[in-house]
Amino acid sequence: MPESRHRKTFCRCMPISVCWTSPRSCSRALAERRAAEQAVRESEAKYRLIVENQTDLVVKTDRDGHVLFASPTVGETFGETPERLLGKPFRLLIRAADKGHPDSPWGRLLAMPWCCYLEQPVQTLNGQRWLAWAAKTILDENGEPGAVVALGRDVTERRRAEDETWQHLEALAHVGRISAMGERAAGLAHELNQPLCAITAYSQTCPAGC
Repeated sequence: MPESRHRKTFCRCMPISVCWTSPRSCSRALAERRAAEQAVRESEAKYRLIVENQTDLVVKTDRDGHVLFASPTVGETFGETPERLLGKPFRLLIRAADKGHPDSPWGRLLAMPWCCYLEQPVQTLNGQRWLAWAAKTILDENGEPGAVVALGRDVTERRRAEDETWQHLEALAHVGRISAMGERAAGLAHELNQPLCAITAYSQTCPAGC
């Protein structure tokens, strides 16, 4: 009978470390996550409440000037819903033909200090109004202009008051000039009156034929 050969197989067991998380730790992590999500929702709700109920106009555009966000006041001012304004060129909305010109205030958004301020007349549902815009560029991760946020405010009444004040000052200046001319005329008449009176008196006392 042939000799049977037996082969022995050796198995080396490697130690495995298993990290078990206790149910209490899982519950705490889940609670923290839910609290963080709730905080984000509350923050978004507060932000939405502020934006949707303020009287100023808030607009966000991309680098090329297309509307990414518009507050409800923008739609109320120009007679469009915020949803319909998305993707439209902002310069067409405010009729700013010089928005792309490098020397215009809007052109300053493409270079430091990445902000601008201007006042311009625009056509709205209530006729022509003056809007003051304060805009700032949002830089991307590469430090390049990525978007623009503009805050607009109706300053028509202030501009009208300034125009009326300017017209009043112009009227006062005109009255002042007329008054000064009258005083000069009076002084000139007084200066001429004395020699004329002397000439008249001399001619009356002088015998005929002198």
